[in-house]
Amino acid sequence: MIENLNEFKKDVERASELGKDITRKINLKNYNKIVFCGIGGSAVAGEVVRSLDLKIPVFIIREELPKFVDKKTLCFIISYSGNTAETIGLYKSAKKKGCGIIIVCSGGKLGKVNDDKVIVPCGYVPREAFVYLLFPVLNILKIKYRVNNIIKNINEKEMSRSKKLAKELKGKIPIVYVDSEKLGFLGYRFQTFFNENCKILSHSNYFPELAHNEIEAETGKDFKFILLVDKKTRVVKKANRFLKFFEIRIKGKSLIEKVVYALYFEYMTSYYLSKVLKVDYRVIKKIEGLKR
Repeated sequence: MIENLNEFKKDVERASELGKDITRKINLKNYNKIVFCGIGGSAVAGEVVRSLDLKIPVFIIREELPKFVDKKTLCFIISYSGNTAETIGLYKSAKKKGCGIIIVCSGGKLGKVNDDKVIVPCGYVPREAFVYLLFPVLNILKIKYRVNNIIKNINEKEMSRSKKLAKELKGKIPIVYVDSEKLGFLGYRFQTFFNENCKILSHSNYFPELAHNEIEAETGKDFKFILLVDKKTRVVKKANRFLKFFEIRIKGKSLIEKVVYALYFEYMTSYYLSKVLKVDYRVIKKIEGLKR
């Protein structure tokens, strides 16, 4: 599965082929905004696309469609299981508004509806399947990336640091900071990997915002500060005097390369920590309980 580096690289290659048939059917000139409907791990594609600073506005909706959504809106309905109640509700609302609709799922109820869709491989937990939820969207939106570069950036040497970090996190509360607002969502993803895979609380924020408020909070030995670094600013360098970060440099030339590198590093850190803590990373009893 995803924790096997060679298997993950194969996942990247497989995922990069999905959605290309829809690309030829969708005329992006017909839309003046893009809305991503998804929750939890299924929102990753929207977070990535929004960070790309496209010429067209991009929104992520988790619960209720805003009034500005109309026939000029391209809606990506993303639910790995295809059964997420909130996302199905958003799909129904988008249909009523006459939006353009593209579904990304592995099956379930959404896999049976009569709309353009990408069916991704099943058998993963949603947070493991981020490349399958991301690359079809990139293909449909004609956003270019280099698969070989993405694969090259991720290697055993790089991932050995994720195992080192996991060992240092035993008995700690991870505080994840990112050195820019643009990539701030990567901190939140790291937080959610810790929540779901390790069953522990975590927190995330990004510069420069946290340097104007959160930096004043008193911290103790229970916290472990992690910094995701793209381009370290002067403020970030100064902050290290107070917080003593475990620094993770995000590898890659393009934003897509950096995002995939960071997400895989984050996932592997949480996977190794789940082993250290002796918890089953695939079991989510409380989440499943709320669905009943």
